[in-house]
Amino acid sequence: MTYIPITNDDIGYFTSMGLIGGTTGMIPLLSFRDEMTAPDAWETTQGLPVVTDTIMVAPNASTSGYNSYTLPAAGGYDKVLMVAYGFGRKFGVAIGETAFTGVQTGNFFVDSFIWRSADCALYSTAGGVFVLIATDATMTMNSEVNATPILGVAVYADNSSGAQVQRTFLRTTGGWCPVLTEASANLGTDVFKAVAVFSDSASTNVMHCVTPLLAWGKES
Repeated sequence: MTYIPITNDDIGYFTSMGLIGGTTGMIPLLSFRDEMTAPDAWETTQGLPVVTDTIMVAPNASTSGYNSYTLPAAGGYDKVLMVAYGFGRKFGVAIGETAFTGVQTGNFFVDSFIWRSADCALYSTAGGVFVLIATDATMTMNSEVNATPILGVAVYADNSSGAQVQRTFLRTTGGWCPVLTEASANLGTDVFKAVAVFSDSASTNVMHCVTPLLAWGKES
């Protein structure tokens, strides 16, 4: 089974926004385009996602789950951009300060910034505590419908030089749209070591993540 987005101008868009390319120092960290691989860590209640070619599906429909990928540099990154496509109840992406391996319990992807498409909300999870940083109520999606369109979701976090900047983006059938620009200090200035896709799945709206699944970062 294979899904190919209508257009594939992610690099061009985020270069034009000044987040990658040029003198940003950002290098590719994840580049799943023709084939996706299973995550490095996942939640026990959800189970290991089923990956078929370019699609990753949560196996247990009624449970939520994080699916995280460890970034390659052990020393971490002070800037990261994460881009994912998919659908599912509250489908979203996250950038975190801790790398995990194998099956995990609970909301394991702590100390992270989480961008959730359903309510267009950006959260921090310092110490495992969810804190709403900001939301855009004018762009709230319907997270309860049985079928939703493929969404593009992207989150950018910059902790370099104490900058502490977060930016979020959405993409539907058209192009990318910037949503939030924030400067939360909730996570401090630690480096980032992992990214994740997630969904608070319902029995009729199961998480599907499709390629491209991409990440860039600048080593600390």
